[in-house]
Amino acid sequence: MFKQRIKYLFSCLFLLSFYILNSQNHFIDSLRLNLKSAKEDTAKAITLNVLSIKLLQTSQYDSALTYINKAIPLGEKFILSSNPAIVRSGKKILAKAISNSGIAYSYLGNYPKSLDQYFKALKIREELKNEMGIAGLLGNIGLIYFYINDFDKSLAYDTRSLNLYRKLNDKTGIANMLNSIGTIYQTKKDYKNALNNYTETYKIAVELNDKRLMGYSLGNMSLIYRYLQDLPNALKYTELCIKVIEGSGDEQLNCSSQIGLGETYLLMKNYKKAEKHALAGLEIANHIGALSDAREANKILSRVNTQLGKHKEALAYFKAFIAIKDSLVNEENTKNAVRTELNFVFEKKEAATKLEQEKKEAIAASESKKQQIIIWAICGILILVIGFAVFAYRNFLQKQKANEAISKQKEIIEEKQKEILDSIHYAKRIQSALLPSEKYIARQLARDGE
Repeated sequence: MFKQRIKYLFSCLFLLSFYILNSQNHFIDSLRLNLKSAKEDTAKAITLNVLSIKLLQTSQYDSALTYINKAIPLGEKFILSSNPAIVRSGKKILAKAISNSGIAYSYLGNYPKSLDQYFKALKIREELKNEMGIAGLLGNIGLIYFYINDFDKSLAYDTRSLNLYRKLNDKTGIANMLNSIGTIYQTKKDYKNALNNYTETYKIAVELNDKRLMGYSLGNMSLIYRYLQDLPNALKYTELCIKVIEGSGDEQLNCSSQIGLGETYLLMKNYKKAEKHALAGLEIANHIGALSDAREANKILSRVNTQLGKHKEALAYFKAFIAIKDSLVNEENTKNAVRTELNFVFEKKEAATKLEQEKKEAIAASESKKQQIIIWAICGILILVIGFAVFAYRNFLQKQKANEAISKQKEIIEEKQKEILDSIHYAKRIQSALLPSEKYIARQLARDGE
């Protein structure tokens, strides 16, 4: 009965996925058709970016890169325009295209190339002051570091992303980054911080009514409680997770939840229920190709069958567990090689960044020195001007004082001259008054002669 339900569920999911895939393919074909007659303008570049995203969503990574590599030159062309609006549009297009290429390379497992593209896109978005885009890229960079087990760098970039989403009050971004940071803490076995992050994620997911995120946070909480050997809570949160995601079609989460229930019941020594849920999880894992989930399911089933005394079945599951484990170990070796290459790329990038920073600092120091010389020169000129002004003012005052003295002496002299002239005029008037006139004397002499 249980297997029939699983088969029915898979049939429904297949039909739904077929319908969605057909719709997406129709949209992709429509975009491709539009591109054939499109002009070399911003509209074409935007269409190329939209098409590449749709191809990424349908796992057509190489095709996505083909269109991304057509969008990038257009963006580079637009940023050379003399029109500021076109330059800004060009930068947006370029940042999006480069970011999409980072996603494509990440899916293809080329983590060094993916990281390099993310850093390039980040630089452009920082120039544009596009904080939402910056927050998303910081999270993507953190994810790449998580993939290669560099958890400290992953935590640093995820924390920067979280802080920016908090500043922007973007609830979805905050919840996703809290969940991502919780996964890092979980991997580092810091279960207290992991649980705190998952709990906060769940609260925001409930507020947003985001079933997918609610399911992932509940599943992660149940896993932490299993690690802490708190089996009642582990069981409680796993069952809540399955209830929340019921009908969502999220096979990956359903798979890990079923396996989680199997492990919890195994630890509770309820072997029948453990076997039931582990089998359900294994069937989904084989269907979606989730090797790590299949490995865990086989391990649980091997231990359950051992406890049930079914040693032949236990051995078969154990062999399957070992085969998948070896396959994943080889994959891990590949990751280690990639990690070494990525560290080299990162160190090279850091060295280039440091050199660039030193150049900028040297230029800034040179400019600062020039400015200081100019300032001191201006100060010297100002001092000379002020000195000359003081000297000129003092001369002016001295001349004014001398002129005042001369004017005063002139006034005194003029006063003295006036006094002398007045005295002369006065004496003359007296003399004129005392002496007889010449006519009077002449008449008197004439009279005496008679």
